[in-house]
Amino acid sequence: MSNNSNDRKNDAKTIAKLVENIKHDLVDLNRDSDREDNLIIAPLAYDGKIVNRVATVSGHMTAIKNMINEHREVEEVLDQLVAVEKSILKRKREIIKNHINSNVLDDEDLTQEEKLGYINEILNKFLK
Repeated sequence: MSNNSNDRKNDAKTIAKLVENIKHDLVDLNRDSDREDNLIIAPLAYDGKIVNRVATVSGHMTAIKNMINEHREVEEVLDQLVAVEKSILKRKREIIKNHINSNVLDDEDLTQEEKLGYINEILNKFLK
């Protein structure tokens, strides 16, 4: 077996691990969004667009898995992983913005200081 072939298999294994880590991050993000917060217990106001976009990310991950199985060029796979990472970050931002606008700002039981504290906590926790 050539050295180039071994390198490709090692790269494929590394990329497969990255894909698994991203999948776990998606699961953790979903689990965290269902958890009750200390300050506010409110459902996220999802809309169909966000759900569809998350489904698209899931499909994109399947395509990346197929690319790895096909031993595609590492740069191609990494480009696609970067696209997924950007998409996930954008979805996180949308969900946070939606949550803040539809739940936090309108909560009459919280003071302005509590609202700002909660918003800062959410931003620090999820947009690292």
